[in-house]
Amino acid sequence: MQGIPLKIYHIQVDWAIDFYQEPDGTAPVEEFLDSLSAEARAKALALVQILKAHGPNLPFPYSSQVTGKIRELRTQCGKDKIRILYFCGREKSVRPLAWIRKANRKT
Repeated sequence: MQGIPLKIYHIQVDWAIDFYQEPDGTAPVEEFLDSLSAEARAKALALVQILKAHGPNLPFPYSSQVTGKIRELRTQCGKDKIRILYFCGREKSVRPLAWIRKANRKT
């Protein structure tokens, strides 16, 4: 094989985002995202896209461990801190489960 150049390609495969749905078909995180102001929604959706690219390797301050396999996406808009709880499943899937809006440090 001498003389034949060897090229190594890095192919990134995105993680699938699979929003949790209640038995009645509602998706709490999607509904929460729809309820945000345009600026807050844009920040949160940009963060979801970063999560889609990095999966469980998304570092702090964008993501942090909560407990077990549950992690949180972290962003802030004005004084509100927005957290989206999620876990990474099999076959490169991310499942956003719930959301939290923290108005101050004590909540």
